[in-house]
Amino acid sequence: MRKLLVKTALAVCLLTACGDPGDKRERMVKEFDRTDTDITVSLTIVKTEKDMRKKAINYKEGLAGEAAWTLTGSHCDIVIYEPKYVDDDAIVTLGHELAHCFWGLYHK
Repeated sequence: MRKLLVKTALAVCLLTACGDPGDKRERMVKEFDRTDTDITVSLTIVKTEKDMRKKAINYKEGLAGEAAWTLTGSHCDIVIYEPKYVDDDAIVTLGHELAHCFWGLYHK
């Protein structure tokens, strides 16, 4: 009986852990694809929200970063807060904004 309980518990754990993590994340829908195109990226680092308000074109409270691009151009401007640690929120935001440079509005 104990072996049956252990096997059942193991099966339940395995089945529930195998869910697709993508189910909880927003699907990516690319506005365009510039992955085979040379683009120029300029990066502006800000230290305060006041600086972000001045530099970001579409500033709204709580903005972590911004990418500005044109549909026909090959230049992209990114504004983020100054990173302080390896892979901190600013570094993650940089990757997020860089994705906008290559794929445009890929999320809601």
